Amino acid sequence: MATIKLNPEQVLEISVIDHNNAYKNGQRAKDKKTFSRFKFDSVVFSIPSDNPFVQAFIDGQVKTVKLNEGEREVSSVNDEGVETKSTVKSLEFDSFISRAQYNALQADRVLDAGVEYKIARYAHLATAPITADLLAELENG
Repeated sequence: MATIKLNPEQVLEISVIDHNNAYKNGQRAKDKKTFSRFKFDSVVFSIPSDNPFVQAFIDGQVKTVKLNEGEREVSSVNDEGVETKSTVKSLEFDSFISRAQYNALQADRVLDAGVEYKIARYAHLATAPITADLLAELENG
């Protein structure tokens, strides 16, 4: 399974298909959970509606997305009852970074760069042990 990391421009290519679809079977159906469907690069992927990504995407607060690309087999039956199977591309949601998370990360990088600059700025200065003579010279000016 390959990982796809979508940059902000690619995130804009994700479209919402529908929301709050009821699960038909399994524990999620028993718990009355729902899922939302999205499409990227002509491939549909589903996410539980209570995943924070869904609301963040609706609010326009998604900066980057990570999807897992794979394949799945689908079958179809024609009018004569003949079944054909084919392999199609599939996408599975992995994670996302919100705009707030991205902005906080960028702010941390700026602070880190400032500290590194200050350290580098004085790195060329020689150091010397403090002796009584040096201390007296500094005090007496």
